[in-house]
This record gives sequence, structure tokens and C-alpha cells, in this order.
Amino acid sequence: MYLNKLLPLFLIISVISACGEDEPKTPTYEKQYLIGRWELNEAWRGNKKTETLTGIFYEFDTKGKMHTNFTMDMTEGEFPYDFDGRTIFQKGPTDRTYAIDSLTNETLIFSTNFNDYQFKLALGKKMPIESEEETGL
Repeated sequence: MYLNKLLPLFLIISVISACGEDEPKTPTYEKQYLIGRWELNEAWRGNKKTETLTGIFYEFDTKGKMHTNFTMDMTEGEFPYDFDGRTIFQKGPTDRTYAIDSLTNETLIFSTNFNDYQFKLALGKKMPIESEEETGL
């Protein structure tokens, strides 16, 4: 008799706990949006806006190579990279990871650690300049 009273209570508790909210899923992004040249619009170092990174760019190709001038000596370098839909993994003498906050066809925002500083970069896609042959002029 005691078990008959506990069983419905146990079932109700089980159903209520199963209806809890799921963990929010981290979005994944399409690699096709990453491909191309990106130029810096805004940057933050340690949560403070910085103007010292003017001219920073990234360029990603379809063959797993990236070009950037956000290097130790601020000169352009080429590096292999991997992309898992949420993170860019730069390989080479200085491995670096870029956690993507947002990626669209026009905007790329990511965070990375560089020289023991946390950086957040907001970049805009640089559209290729059409030649006269392409435009028909």
C-alpha cells in the first residue's frame, strides 16, 4: 500500500525534472562564410577598445591556408588552419585558437589570446574589386 502512494509521486517528479531547460547549444558556422579576406573594423584588448591594431587583416582560403598580419612582429605570415564550425585553429610556430562569436557573409567576430592578452576582433569581409572584364565595362 505504501508503494502505491510513492509510485505516482515518483512518476510526477520524474516527468517534471525531464521537462527542464536544455543547455543552450553553441552555434556552428559554415566554412563557406569564412573563406575570403577580412579587415579589422574594431578591436578590444582586455575588454577595452583599442585603436593600435589598425590595418589587421585575415585571409582564409579553401585549401586550409590563412594569411594574417596579426603576428608577433606584425608582419604578414601564412599558416595552415583547421575550422570546426566554432573555432579556427591556426597552426605553425605559434599555434593560436580563435573562438568565433559570430560569422556571417559580411561579419566575423572572434576572441583569441595573444601575448598573454585577451583580444576580441570584429572584422568585415572585403569584397573583391571587380575588373572591367567582369563588369562588362
